[in-house]
Amino acid sequence: CRWFKDRHDWIISPDEVTCSHGTFGALEHAVKLFSNEGDGIIVMRPVYGHFSSAIETEWNRKAVSNHLINDNGYYTIDFADLEEKCADPNNKVLIFCSPANPVGRVWTEEELKKVSKICAKHDVFVISDEVHCDHLRKGVKHIPFLKVCEDKSKAMVLVGINKSFNMAGLSCSNAIIQDKGLQEKFMAGYPHVMPTPFAV
Repeated sequence: CRWFKDRHDWIISPDEVTCSHGTFGALEHAVKLFSNEGDGIIVMRPVYGHFSSAIETEWNRKAVSNHLINDNGYYTIDFADLEEKCADPNNKVLIFCSPANPVGRVWTEEELKKVSKICAKHDVFVISDEVHCDHLRKGVKHIPFLKVCEDKSKAMVLVGINKSFNMAGLSCSNAIIQDKGLQEKFMAGYPHVMPTPFAV
């Protein structure tokens, strides 16, 4: 909580933090909780390759592409296409990388708010993968998705020490869930996880 307050000006409380054995475990649980087999899971390409393979082959969902717009190496979100994909009732979840991996974009407050409004309008749940949030150039500011998201019952943020400190081997990450009802729903089907002694 102190880390996110000091570095990202984000106030969270300890009871909003849920431990998990790695980011992908929490991501998988959330995808399965908020969608059914055959449903569409939206990803913004280019994206971390394991997302697509896991969606299609491990979780039996459909990976739906919202391609980022590449302007000479500077990537922006195709909001018109995102709106179209979110409007399809078969698409239930957006896996949102913030900052974007692998293109390195740190999203602005305006961009984050537009994503939030589009997803809320069409009842698409947002899983914001923010494990790269501490890798920033000087003068660049990361804004956590939940900080600008109006309906906190429709989104969660995944963070961890794995990227910031090159400690993926510890399998220690956190799901930040600020809506109590959503947290209870998430935890109801999630095994109680404690960090390993090495992670502590």
